[in-house]
Amino acid sequence: MNKLIFLFPLFFSIALFTGCGSSSDDVKPTVITHSNALPSWYTEVEENDKRYLYGIGMGDTRKEAINNALNDAVSTLNVSVSSNYRQQTNSSTHNGIEDYDKKSQESVEIVTDKLTLNNYELIKQQHLKNGSDIVKIQINKYELFTSLQTELDNSYKLLDINLQNKSNELEKILIYRKAMGKIKLSMKTLGIMHSLNPAFDAEPYKRQYKEVIATHNKLVENKLFSLKINDPYGAYTSPIRKGLMQDGVKITHGDDYDYIVRVNVEEQEKIVVKRHVITYLSTTFSVGIGDKNSSNDIYYTSFKLRSESDESLERAREILIENLVQKIERHSVFNIPSE
Repeated sequence: MNKLIFLFPLFFSIALFTGCGSSSDDVKPTVITHSNALPSWYTEVEENDKRYLYGIGMGDTRKEAINNALNDAVSTLNVSVSSNYRQQTNSSTHNGIEDYDKKSQESVEIVTDKLTLNNYELIKQQHLKNGSDIVKIQINKYELFTSLQTELDNSYKLLDINLQNKSNELEKILIYRKAMGKIKLSMKTLGIMHSLNPAFDAEPYKRQYKEVIATHNKLVENKLFSLKINDPYGAYTSPIRKGLMQDGVKITHGDDYDYIVRVNVEEQEKIVVKRHVITYLSTTFSVGIGDKNSSNDIYYTSFKLRSESDESLERAREILIENLVQKIERHSVFNIPSE
């Protein structure tokens, strides 16, 4: 089972360790004589059964070992999920603003990478003489399936709640855009849910997902935005403009627009001399979207990026632009989290 980690490397956040099904303090560690004398429960692969997924892991700390065991357990789903993953997530817009599944052909590991597993049980562990820890965990399949389905249901319910009593079209657009990022991520777990429960019917969720995209696209279809960027260097205008257009915002230079996108860029540089000069460049981006007739922004976010270069300030700025492009591609302009 642990051999699959090489094929499907997964990276879990610290959230994996919250709300464990059983306290790790209930399992007492033991020290074995030789670091290479691994117990049979670690060396002999235990196949998943109808109730549980199993995983083993080794790490410098118990948390790291548990993390690797969780990766191992979920990686066993990849074999069964990858065959139907594309079918379960294949939804795109043809003449609309965006293709929300343009990356659906990528490895299923991008799905399992985002799973938050908080119902695992630590059933075996040992502390080795060389300082490493080894563990064995199990995950209840039914609880994992239920949590994934609940998260997907709640993402749609939250969208409906946020749309209540909203008449401003821009406000609706922003609500849809904020919700669709979370819904898209939850939709990518359909394959995993089917793997956990073959009787699961994903079709109603796929139809609902297409309806959400269609409604959003209809709202955005005839909207024009004027872009105003306070960028003293002119360095960040291009990636921001490109990011907005990829997000479906129709940019115009004239006066014939409905809404305005305001982007303020504040740049600070810090030069520290050690053995040589290193340039640290820190930039704050503030993005606001509002009605052209009002100075109040309906949407606003602010985030920071930093880069460093041992060559020059110009190179530090180039690196910062590269980081900005990556951040926009990863989150989109509208959904970049505040920092």
